[in-house]
Amino acid sequence: MTIQRRFKADINGGEVTLALAPGQEIHHGWHEPTDEGYMGGSVTFEADREGIQRTLFTYGKDCDGRVSSVHTDFCPWDELKAYDGRRKPLGYADVVEDGVTYREMQYAPDPGWPNWQEYTPARHYDDKVTGFDQFDASVRHYDEFAEAMNY
Repeated sequence: MTIQRRFKADINGGEVTLALAPGQEIHHGWHEPTDEGYMGGSVTFEADREGIQRTLFTYGKDCDGRVSSVHTDFCPWDELKAYDGRRKPLGYADVVEDGVTYREMQYAPDPGWPNWQEYTPARHYDDKVTGFDQFDASVRHYDEFAEAMNY
């Protein structure tokens, strides 16, 4: 039997604990209107023998047009609880400095989060299966755009 490993994740602006074993994946998506259009996205956690790959896809449309992005990172199994740089907000407190009182957000350490590392797939620019060369397509798109904009 394959053992699931637990890790923390941010989902819908809140902390959740997920559990995955090699060969399993979890997918979460969202979509919402904004004051100028809409936004949405998805996050996928995929586990393999080495660790967990997280892929975040976001998209939207506002007054400036459409936008989208994809970000992929990876966390080895032994670093699922290694990151300790996060802080958990506790609330506001009065602080007095040089006779002036102001309110300041107070934080507490929040250790035990995955130590995500930027992930670059080995076959990033050349897909031998489909024959699609991503780098070449990107250069052609840039050249066409530059020509259209008289650069």
